[in-house]
Amino acid sequence: MRILAVLCAFVCLGTAACGSSSKSATTATTAGAADCPFSGTTAPTHGSGADVGVITTLLPRVSGCIDSVTVSLSTAMPAWKVAYATGPLVDARTGKSVSVPGAFHLVVTFAGTTYPLLGDSTPVTLSPSGWNYVKGVTVLTGPRGAFEFVIGLATKMSYTTSVSPPPTLFVLSIG
Repeated sequence: MRILAVLCAFVCLGTAACGSSSKSATTATTAGAADCPFSGTTAPTHGSGADVGVITTLLPRVSGCIDSVTVSLSTAMPAWKVAYATGPLVDARTGKSVSVPGAFHLVVTFAGTTYPLLGDSTPVTLSPSGWNYVKGVTVLTGPRGAFEFVIGLATKMSYTTSVSPPPTLFVLSIG
C-alpha cells in the first residue's frame, strides 16, 4: 500500500507540475537541452553532513525546461553525493541487480538515511510523466544504510544541487 501511495504521488505531482495550461505542458515536454538556459555539471558532486537522515518526501517537479527532484528531510542534511553510475546498480537490501530506464543513470546517495514511507519496499521504480529528460526514477537501498535514488536519462545531462538548512531540503535539477 505504501508503494502505491508513493507511486501515485510521484505520477500525480509530476503531471501537475507541468503547468496549469496546455501551453505550459506542451512547452515542458518539448523543450530540448539546446533550448534550455541551464548551466550545471556532469562531474560528481558531494556534501558533508550528519551521520543519519530521515526523508519525509521526495517530490518531482517540471518547471519549463528543467526537471527537478526535491527531497525534504525531518533531520539535518546527511552526507550526500551525486554521480553518474559507472557500473551495475544493485539494491543492497536484496543483493540483486536493478534495471533503471534510460541509457545514463544519475545516482543520488544519502548516507545513513531512511525513507519511512517506503519501509522495506526497495527497489521501487517510478515512471514520471510529462518530464523533459527523466525516463524513470528507481529508489534503492544503498550500501552501509544509505538511501539512493537513480534517475534514468536518455543522454548524459548537466545537473545542479542545492541544500537548505532546516527545514532541510535537497534539490537536484536537470536541464
